[in-house]
Amino acid sequence: MLNNESLLVRSTALIALGEIALFRGNLDLDVVLPEMKRFENDPATWAVCGGRARQHQSREYSGGQVDKRLVRTYHAVQMPPRSAKVRRDSMLRNTCCFCWNGHMPNWKELKHAYGSAEDIPEVMSALTPDPKSSAWDDLWSRVCHQGTAYSASPAVLPFLLSLASNWNAADRAMPLALAGSIVSAPQTILDGYEGSVEALRTLALDTVRSRELSREDRIYIMQSILAFQGDHLCGRVLDHLDDGEFPASCPACRKDLYLVIGKHGVFVTSGDWVRDPRVAQTEIKPLEPDRLLGVGNWLYTVSVQSNDLELSHWIRYLFGASKCPDCDEPFNLPDAIAEIEGE
Repeated sequence: MLNNESLLVRSTALIALGEIALFRGNLDLDVVLPEMKRFENDPATWAVCGGRARQHQSREYSGGQVDKRLVRTYHAVQMPPRSAKVRRDSMLRNTCCFCWNGHMPNWKELKHAYGSAEDIPEVMSALTPDPKSSAWDDLWSRVCHQGTAYSASPAVLPFLLSLASNWNAADRAMPLALAGSIVSAPQTILDGYEGSVEALRTLALDTVRSRELSREDRIYIMQSILAFQGDHLCGRVLDHLDDGEFPASCPACRKDLYLVIGKHGVFVTSGDWVRDPRVAQTEIKPLEPDRLLGVGNWLYTVSVQSNDLELSHWIRYLFGASKCPDCDEPFNLPDAIAEIEGE
């Protein structure tokens, strides 16, 4: 039998998903409890909603009956049975409005790159699994414009989690990548959204080894995982493996460098190697797999387990060593990347 705490937690979780059947006066357990049962083992739901619901219970709703607490705190309209498509569309609309702290974000008071964030719910309701959809460009340019976050940016994290949780692994790259970019942006303040970030990390870890992913999507999801874990270097720059060039700076002479790793080859240069292939280049010595530690070891292991041996090869070079083509001083590649990233 459900106790008061578990009832409140599960109700909060269902509200966050836009799936709860509520009431205006009395709690209809015949309607709500079956819905709660559907989501009681959903790790994403629990991670996002559980902790905050417990805070609500202890801080605001001490005393009284649980149904009265729910009545005056959470409001939704009880709906008749709906088709799967209508239920899905309704869920997406509702989650645009609900945060996991149980209230609607005041989008008018929040800001994005172009001003008031009051248009965010409409933009989010148009998102689909198609990464080429213009809706993704519309949302990305608003909440993470050129890597910059705004006051509205963290408020979209629970919605991105809901999308990714309800899509197949092959379709999760865009919501997870945008969430990772928001989290890793230096302007982002995550106060109150730590549960969303942890749930996103858990979901991304479950997704990253899927054989359905392209290499590009796997790189973006690996980067997001590192961002969710607080890695402020690889959590921002790992996606350069996709285009094959990392901006860097020599730790000794501060010369701007290009670390080329990937489809264009493997070398270090300080010149425009695209226009002039004859520019001075120095080789990169890859780190042996048994010497990879921490993040490098994890990235290598994920690549191997995903059967992407070429990507695992690139990871070894990313954590390898070279010499500056200008001052001839040796350096480790992560140090040179950190120099230009300000880490």
